[in-house]
Amino acid sequence: MEILLQNKESSLFIKQCLSDLPLNYRMPLELFYFEEKSYTDIGEILRLPMGTVSTRINRAKKMLKIIYTRATKLRHPEHMPQTVPRLDS
Repeated sequence: MEILLQNKESSLFIKQCLSDLPLNYRMPLELFYFEEKSYTDIGEILRLPMGTVSTRINRAKKMLKIIYTRATKLRHPEHMPQTVPRLDS
């Protein structure tokens, strides 16, 4: 995900895709990647067990990959990459 965020256009596109995630998945992911919080810190902020934080971040990355793939197809169907960029850490 960090590689995708280096490009300003990609960063905006990813943030738009993030807005499609349910809030309970988007918040932990944003805290981890944009605020650089640890799983422990996220758990304290959101009042969740660390296992739940981990699960939500992993599920959010999977959902984001699907959203990103669909949005990319709609945005530039002729330029759809053969492989989807990795969104894991």
